[in-house]
Amino acid sequence: MKSTIFPLESILDTLQVHVSELYEQFPDNVDRTLAERIIDLAHLGYLGVKENLDPWQFETRKKDIAKLFYAQGNAHNALFQIDQAVENYHAAIQLDPTNPDVRADYAKCMWYIGDEEKAVHQIKLARRLAPNRGEFD
Repeated sequence: MKSTIFPLESILDTLQVHVSELYEQFPDNVDRTLAERIIDLAHLGYLGVKENLDPWQFETRKKDIAKLFYAQGNAHNALFQIDQAVENYHAAIQLDPTNPDVRADYAKCMWYIGDEEKAVHQIKLARRLAPNRGEFD
């Protein structure tokens, strides 16, 4: 039987602080070490989730697990590693299709790589999910 004690909330809190710090620097002066730390911590968090949560627990924590992929995507995006960012954003959307921020960031990457159709589709979905937020206009 897998252990139910795993510090996912602690990892998510730490990631949120680090991503906020990273985006204070973006795009002019990104701290590569901080971005790489975010990528590593999110990856270790996901490995811990896989190791410590049974399938039912995993299913009930999908939105939290999506945040791990979203943090990785943000770090890759800050490093202009767009292909990796796209993969992470896509994984986050698969786990939590209701997060408009992930969809908006995914759309930016799709636009950057020239897939305007997907970008527009994702922005439309983000707007539907958060109609009162002006940054998706």
